[in-house]
Amino acid sequence: MARFRPRSDERPRVGNAPRVQWGQPVPEPKKRRGRGPEAQVLDEVREAVSGLCLLWRNSTGMASMGSGKLRFGLAVGSADLVGLRRRDGRFVALEVKAATGRVSPAQEAWLARVRECGGIAGVVRSGAEAVRLVEAA
Repeated sequence: MARFRPRSDERPRVGNAPRVQWGQPVPEPKKRRGRGPEAQVLDEVREAVSGLCLLWRNSTGMASMGSGKLRFGLAVGSADLVGLRRRDGRFVALEVKAATGRVSPAQEAWLARVRECGGIAGVVRSGAEAVRLVEAA
């Protein structure tokens, strides 16, 4: 397989950065947008249940890798936070939504499957809701 070799008049490309000719100024990186309401609720939920559960953030998506695509995350529809309840080791899956966020059919199916298998699963919109769900089960 041939390795990428930049033309002598170009800087090597890093990530999604645009190609720039030598001697030209490098453009400023795009500013990241602010965190949305769901990210704020996610932080609140993680803080609220930190004493009750050991949780991991489950990021899902797809990335381009050369000529192919790579899927990452547990599964389509899997919950935002997954982990274990500290007192008994039960599996916990929390789908975090902002006040107006909607749950997709794939997310509902994944949460239902976790419940069928004896885990604790649900949609939460605040830290208090998450604590109630984890403690009640």
